[in-house]
Amino acid sequence: MENSKTPKSLKKWSKLVGEVLKINSDGAFDPATKRGGWGFVIRDSAGDVIHAGAGAVPYAMDALHTEVLGCLAALKAAGDRGMRKVLAETDSMLLKMAVGTSDFSLAPTGGLIHEIKEIVASNFTVFSLSYCSRLCNKVAHELASWGCKSTPNSDLYWDGHGEPGGRRSRRAVELKEKLFRSKKKSQM
Repeated sequence: MENSKTPKSLKKWSKLVGEVLKINSDGAFDPATKRGGWGFVIRDSAGDVIHAGAGAVPYAMDALHTEVLGCLAALKAAGDRGMRKVLAETDSMLLKMAVGTSDFSLAPTGGLIHEIKEIVASNFTVFSLSYCSRLCNKVAHELASWGCKSTPNSDLYWDGHGEPGGRRSRRAVELKEKLFRSKKKSQM
């Protein structure tokens, strides 16, 4: 007997048009240990990685806390590098709602969300934050998971040229391999 259900088409990372950059960020949280991690990747319109980062959150409050920290790290990095036109994506509907409204101003992460809004207002001429499925956020998810397993104060950044943080290390090579492996898989 034939299955009447057809599989949903898998949505992939979509390319951009023009000089707009795409930021994907994510957070990871282990409720048993209260540890978390964040990760982000910034790509150009061709899908090439311009900048990426990952870090640990040794005392995370909840999953939203790590999601907010991932978005915040990504937007700080984009602003610091003079990027002005960005489209950000997250697989956290709660983060999207928090940034898009004032409903979270008194939440435990309210100060961080306010900081995100200030960075957006002072750095970007074009900005939007949209929700995407985890399938479209694989690289940022991998980086956040990796950050969750990292030691505190060992944030790692990669600028698209050379090794992360300007040094060659086993962790830097692992990050670079993850970025390129994920990009190759998403292009298939």
